[in-house]
Amino acid sequence: VWRGCRPVDPLTAAQREAERMEKEKKEEEKKKEVDPRIDRVVVQPGEAESALQYVKPGHWMAASQRMRALYLDFIGESQLSVTNSDGEIYPVDRTPYVADASRPVLLLKGQPKDIETTFFVPQDDKAMQVRIDMQERGFGRSVRQANPVNRMPAYQYHFVVLAREPSRYGLVKTLDSVVVPWDGETDSDDTEDPVHYRVVALPVAPAVPIPDSPLLWTSIAYVLWDEVDPQVFTREQQRALVDWLHWGGQLIVSGPDSLDLLKGSFLEPYLPAANGGSRKIAAADLAEFNRSWAVGSATARSNRLAPAKPWSGVSFQLQPGGQFVESTGELVAERDVGRGRIVVTAMQLSERGLGNWKGGVESWFNAA
Repeated sequence: VWRGCRPVDPLTAAQREAERMEKEKKEEEKKKEVDPRIDRVVVQPGEAESALQYVKPGHWMAASQRMRALYLDFIGESQLSVTNSDGEIYPVDRTPYVADASRPVLLLKGQPKDIETTFFVPQDDKAMQVRIDMQERGFGRSVRQANPVNRMPAYQYHFVVLAREPSRYGLVKTLDSVVVPWDGETDSDDTEDPVHYRVVALPVAPAVPIPDSPLLWTSIAYVLWDEVDPQVFTREQQRALVDWLHWGGQLIVSGPDSLDLLKGSFLEPYLPAANGGSRKIAAADLAEFNRSWAVGSATARSNRLAPAKPWSGVSFQLQPGGQFVESTGELVAERDVGRGRIVVTAMQLSERGLGNWKGGVESWFNAA
């Protein structure tokens, strides 16, 4: 049924146009404020979810950030600087120069990307922050973000855990050889960090977030490896790990499954032992552990390593250059690699009975 035409209220149309224009203006302002969006910096090796990121003065390190262009593609440059709390860039020690790191950045709309930048940490004992300046080429969009970071004392290094189930290695963070069992190492008012090693558990799939240059591994002292597929490492990361070993790094491989995964890998030529067949490790096989590493009375039940049921393990077939670690009942093998070392255990280091061995796990882990 045709009902005819009705006049349009000109005031209503004007209001709608004004609202539309105001909405477009706000959208444009929003794009300028958040595009591109930059996540918090993660200093490698570092846990992405941790609010505390650590840098080691006098060392080269890598910073990784997840970036995404929400509305428009971004083509430009990212510049990283280490500044004080006032935003002033630290100079290079004993020089009138400052150091910053820049790299090109290409972000496609809607596609997140991890951007990694190498930078030098100045030798200074004051507060530090890592500042990122993004500058778009041509259009001039710019974004700045500052992330506070914590300085590592000279005596402190990273202890990296690479494991299929990293939650099973919470013990490492509590060891006396990792964290001083009292506040301060002297009777004086010692404000230094009592942690000797920063234990960092990293994801191992689909990729491992570790640096791909040995220059960036100098803050890492130990790597604990348990059931990690070596194929997830890039060729550059493989070379960096092997170079790190030759220059003094120490790799702890938890058996027995890791040995099978490492067969034919880039690390196999450096391993101290191969899998010589499966075996069960019972209380009698651990007698030498109890004689050599137990603290206090070796006859006290609480001090003895005596698993309720046998552990799954392997028999070692020593490789050229490999040898058994003294006082371990041929359950631990080691081999020097340049200035570094690889040590392999016949049993899994995450065995609950081993972690609960209050009478000796501290001394065994520290010395063996």
